[in-house]
Amino acid sequence: MRSGGGVEQGVEMEKSKQAFDKLLNLSMDLLKDDFPDVLRFMGGLPIADPDFELPVACRALLCDLLPNCIEKASVQTRPLVKAIVEAASYIKWQISYTLEDGFDVHYLANYGWFNLVSPEGPFVSNDFRISVGYWGEGLHYKEHWHEPEEIYIPIACEALFHSEGTASKTVKRNQFTNRQRVSVPALVLSKLALA
Repeated sequence: MRSGGGVEQGVEMEKSKQAFDKLLNLSMDLLKDDFPDVLRFMGGLPIADPDFELPVACRALLCDLLPNCIEKASVQTRPLVKAIVEAASYIKWQISYTLEDGFDVHYLANYGWFNLVSPEGPFVSNDFRISVGYWGEGLHYKEHWHEPEEIYIPIACEALFHSEGTASKTVKRNQFTNRQRVSVPALVLSKLALA
């Protein structure tokens, strides 16, 4: 008799939901406490009690690298970085590029991102998106532009950002920029256009 499987699955689903709740709460606390300018850009704290859709976890090679980021995080961002490490096995990690796009195997093994808040979930919002990206040390994320505009907040290490027509700028952990090149773990926020 296999009645225990459903119970185990329910326990795992609850652990996953708790991990995502912790990520959301820590992200919101970080924005409230340390990034009021970003909150103004986002139009305030637009989440009260969002719908939640459990993502199908998809492990990335970079998950083994994430624990190294904890010691590189600031006092303000360390709880969030630790929560990302703890939740890594529940996260639907994504990679937007392939070898055919001109990225090598090393780059693809040291890069990935996931949505925390988006129209697709796991926390559902049609107004804005919060994603977490990881770019390993020494990677160069190609300059790009798209709507909606993105804001990058390094949460461990620092990164050199560049936008066309401006000088490059080093952004340390716990600072933010809307420039388009990053190579650290970072929160990526965008305000979505209302349809």
